[in-house]
Order: sequence, then structure tokens, then C-alpha cells
Amino acid sequence: MEKLGVKGKSTGIVTNTRITHATPAALYGHSPSRYWEDDSKVPPPSRKSCKDLARQLIENDPGRNINVLMGGGRRHWLPKVANDPEMTKEEGRRLDGRNLIDDWVRDKKKRGLKAEYVWNKGQLDQINPNQVDYLLGLFAYSHMDFEVDRDPGPTGDPSLADMTRSALSILQKNPKGFFLFVESGRIDHAHHYNNAYRALDETLALETALLAALALVNPTETLLVLTADHSHVFTFGGQATPRGHPILGLDNKVSDVDGQPYTTILYTNGPGYSNPRSVPMNVTTPMESKNQVFTSAVPRQWATHSGEDVFQ
Repeated sequence: MEKLGVKGKSTGIVTNTRITHATPAALYGHSPSRYWEDDSKVPPPSRKSCKDLARQLIENDPGRNINVLMGGGRRHWLPKVANDPEMTKEEGRRLDGRNLIDDWVRDKKKRGLKAEYVWNKGQLDQINPNQVDYLLGLFAYSHMDFEVDRDPGPTGDPSLADMTRSALSILQKNPKGFFLFVESGRIDHAHHYNNAYRALDETLALETALLAALALVNPTETLLVLTADHSHVFTFGGQATPRGHPILGLDNKVSDVDGQPYTTILYTNGPGYSNPRSVPMNVTTPMESKNQVFTSAVPRQWATHSGEDVFQ
């Protein structure tokens, strides 16, 4: 991103994970550990020589010059003595006493830049892109809510598509062009829980964000790359399963070996392992459907990534 800034292009990062989480942090930070999101995670002997990722984002290049930053993770920006504005019983995690949100705002004001900070959907909706060149949006104490759990009201979180549209409205003002990174990182989190409903719903949220971007850019002048950083131990199976069969339900035949039913969605490891198999059945409420943990072949606390190639 630093080279893009040198060329005069505008830059932005949008994610529904923490803005200091592993993938977005790779765009602006250098760290021996992905977990050094604030100074409390940096070993004491290293704190004088290694900046945490949040501090790199507001002090170092290219972070301090990124035009749009939107995601979660306020806890890594706030000091221990400060309470979160939304989760008021939670404190920040910084040990250096700094409020990096205030520092970000102060830096932009000192440099004479038109900048705004927002922390909920209502504030984001009120942003006038013609009057803002730098935008920081931190919408959650940690990761943002899964789309199915999201409060869409003014005091809740914006969707991934909302953030994408807002980012583009600012970045597209630059006649030299822009780079925008958009991550639907909660797909990964749901798969680690073997929670197929939320994983698939988050994939649809990414599709909605992609369609929002396509509606705002000129595809003949804009390169859009859609890819993933890894795959998951997630698979579909079934014997003569008819078209239109509920994807979250059981196959229409039982196993021809043990006579037990099984879901068409399976995970090769992670939570959900039992012998004999435990399958989601007699689901009576939408929330029960959303919370289903699907069967795994090997017990683990969290499901792992897998080794298949990903497409782009």
C-alpha cells in the first residue's frame, strides 16, 4: 500500500474482523506475531523496540496515510482506563495509557486533513464523502457481529456492503485512482466453529458487498480480484440427493453401513464429533438453525484450515 500512496492513489481497508487482525494488518504492519495487536500482547523486553500493530497503523507509513479504515477492534486502540462506548463494562487493553483513536484524529487535524471518526451505523450514514478524505470507523469492541446477528439500526453495525459503498464514495474522488481491500473475515470464524449456517450467510454478505462495488465502479477501468487466503475442512455429500434439497438438512438416505442419518454438510475435524453420530434434528426456531454445529469426523476444539487450492 505504501507504493500506491507514493503514486498518489487513495487507499482503503474494509473488514468485519478487527482492523488489526492478521489479514488486514498484513497490508500495513510488520510483526513477529499476529497477536501483537496492542502493547499488552508484546513481551515486555520487546516493547521499546517493537511497535504493536495498532500503533504502527497510526504512526508508520503506509498506515498513517491510508484514507479509509473500517472494521472492529476498538479494544486495541483504547487504554485500560477507558471504557468502550458500546460495551460499557469493557475496558481497552492498551498498557501505554494512549487512546489511539484520539491520536489518529489529532494527527489528521495537525496535518490539515479532512477526517472523521465514527463507531456506529448511524454516524457512518451521516458522513458526507465530499467533505471527508480520511475516515476511521471502528464499529465493535472486538470483531464485528455476524451478519445474521447484526443490529441494522443506527446504533448497530453497518454491513460489509454499507462499508464498501462508503469507502468507495471517498476513494473514487481521487482522479489518480484507488486501491480498496474488502475482507469478509467472519466466514473463517464460523467455519472454525463448524457453524455452516453463519459461514454460508457471511459468504452471501461478501457477494452483496461485491455487487455493491460493481454498481459503483467502471469494470473496464477497475480490476476486481475475488479470492481467499485458504480453504476449510468443509464438504457436501449425499446419495442421489435431489435438486432443491435443504442444504442444512439431512441427506434423504441413511448410511448403508450403520443405518444412521447424516447431514449433507460435514466437517472433517472440529467440534461436533460424537459416536454414534449426533445430527441436528427437530429444529424448531430460527436461532436453533443458526446455531447448529455440524458433524465432524475428528474431534478438535476448533476446526482447522485445509489444503485445497483456492480460486480467484
